[in-house]
Amino acid sequence: MPSINRILIPTDFSECSKPAMALGCSLATDLGAEVHLLNVVPDPAVFTVDPTALPAEAIHDMLLERVAEAEATLEKLPEGGWGNGKPVTRATRQGIARDQIVTYAKENDIDLIVVGTHGRTGFRRLMLGSIAEGVLRLAECPVLTVRSSE
Repeated sequence: MPSINRILIPTDFSECSKPAMALGCSLATDLGAEVHLLNVVPDPAVFTVDPTALPAEAIHDMLLERVAEAEATLEKLPEGGWGNGKPVTRATRQGIARDQIVTYAKENDIDLIVVGTHGRTGFRRLMLGSIAEGVLRLAECPVLTVRSSE
């Protein structure tokens, strides 16, 4: 069985990502593995009704603001003083979450990705997509999905 030395825990800071964070950190403790936390900041233009209505510099400024917010939030994770000061690698990326998670895992020789899932089904899953499902399909390392109770 291959050893697990580096665990990636992607987070969107939602309640649904908390069970994955807890399990990923617990596994890291049990296995003596490094923890990598990753937040992917989507392009702000995706959330505007008409991206052409905003100047490029305004979109760029919004992206920089969201990245700074993500970095500040990552510094507070994992919660509860996990690991007695064990080092945690924290990173932000910009773009499509599924793609950035898979790319980060490849670039950092991640052995296991622990990702939360909302557990959506049917029309809601079709409309909202599934980052966890995309990571499962594309990652070259094992992926453990953790369903939220929400």
